[in-house]
Amino acid sequence: MTATTCLYCGGPLDGSVEHILLSGLGGRKTSTTVCCSTCNNTLGGTIDKSFTERLHVFMNLIDGKTGRNRDTATLTQLETTDGEKLNLQPGCKPVVPKGAVTESVDASGQKHIQIRAPKGKVAQIVRGKLEQHGVSLDSVQVHKAVSNNEYVSTHVEFTIGGLDDMRAVAKMLLSYLSVQQPDETRSGRLSEVIDLVQDGIDVPKGWLDFDFSTPFPNECKKAEFEHRMFVFARSEEGLAFGLLELFGEIRFSCILSDRWQGPSLGSVYRVDPVSGAHFESECNLPTHITKSKLLHRAATKQQLFNAIDRISAKAFKQIDDKVSAELAESALQKRLHRTDLTQSQKLSVISEEFAEGLVRQMYRLDRETEIDIKEVLDPEIT
Repeated sequence: MTATTCLYCGGPLDGSVEHILLSGLGGRKTSTTVCCSTCNNTLGGTIDKSFTERLHVFMNLIDGKTGRNRDTATLTQLETTDGEKLNLQPGCKPVVPKGAVTESVDASGQKHIQIRAPKGKVAQIVRGKLEQHGVSLDSVQVHKAVSNNEYVSTHVEFTIGGLDDMRAVAKMLLSYLSVQQPDETRSGRLSEVIDLVQDGIDVPKGWLDFDFSTPFPNECKKAEFEHRMFVFARSEEGLAFGLLELFGEIRFSCILSDRWQGPSLGSVYRVDPVSGAHFESECNLPTHITKSKLLHRAATKQQLFNAIDRISAKAFKQIDDKVSAELAESALQKRLHRTDLTQSQKLSVISEEFAEGLVRQMYRLDRETEIDIKEVLDPEIT
């Protein structure tokens, strides 16, 4: 029972690797028995790409890994409430995209240079300016050199749920079912969903939608931001359907066939986009989910907004917990080995520094710290 033809165009398979759950969302399970390279590239470059990009903001927030174990994409050129541009690296780490350098000459003819740049680019810019003007650092006056930890507010627009998004959802569920039952999925009895994925021809009303009313199986859920994909088939009813849960909160359901003649089955694929851990197992057939209940499921915009809020809240808690751990580690590293303090004094200094960092983190308070520019540059420059 091995497929030899493409699920979509019917042409011969050519070894093209299909990610069952999109790689950009962390999906690790692949198959070469779903579609040909032409269909894979066409659908991957359109509906898959668009759907993944819409969800990049969540992958960034949770510091997720792709199915190829790469960092998720940096969100670029976001505008803050102050009108500045910044990038968000994975883990919601804001960075200034590039250095800003302004030069001016005062009435006495002295040149003033102001540099604002990410920490990693300061040394490169300063060296460039020293070389450009043919001077050394010792021959110029550094008026002020500071490191700023600033909390910024930015706005990210997020939309999900159009036809192409639903095509991407159906494609993932259809691909998973195809791996389970390659012959039946190519029998013509799943033509409605195949036509939707391939050509954008909409399925019958109610076949595919967000789903916040159908109880999803809970015994399979493990990680906080886990993606779960279920496919079920009941031969006695001629029904095959799929359930998809993303980031543990955003849910979809899809009727894949109402003329199913293959065997009954239940299977679940789970992947944690943070750790990369993924699992697949058989799953008990849920008797409470029927075609009628799927057709009459309810999904409101408010339920979707609530799901997005829950993901965001959990993600920001994870970020705060990570920052707290980094603050504690930083305080220990800087103060623990000081020989001029007693153990009691070390503990007091470390506790005070850690507490201050926590307060700044909790209340988003900016901090400006003076630095020695010579320590930023290589010793030979100074």
